[in-house]
Amino acid sequence: MGMDKETIIKTVCQVCEVDVDQLKQTARTRDISDARKIIAYLLLDYGLCYSYEDAGKAVGLKRNSAYKALVYFRDLLKINAPFRFRYESAIRILQSSE
Repeated sequence: MGMDKETIIKTVCQVCEVDVDQLKQTARTRDISDARKIIAYLLLDYGLCYSYEDAGKAVGLKRNSAYKALVYFRDLLKINAPFRFRYESAIRILQSSE
């Protein structure tokens, strides 16, 4: 079974406890922001998007915002335990569904 965009989006939203519809809104709460970053990163990592712009569009971010989010992604994994927990939880769920 191959990974698809919808599976990644739904899984991360579940882990971050946000509705899929909230991703495309302008809200910047921590939960929504974290979900956007994780989804954009995973879409690129799984080869489902080939540019920052495409990954950003999937979660309601413009190209510049997507780029900034992804640049800070690795730092957040190192210094932000709740962010790392959400990312690792999403990865475990996605890997178990493959």
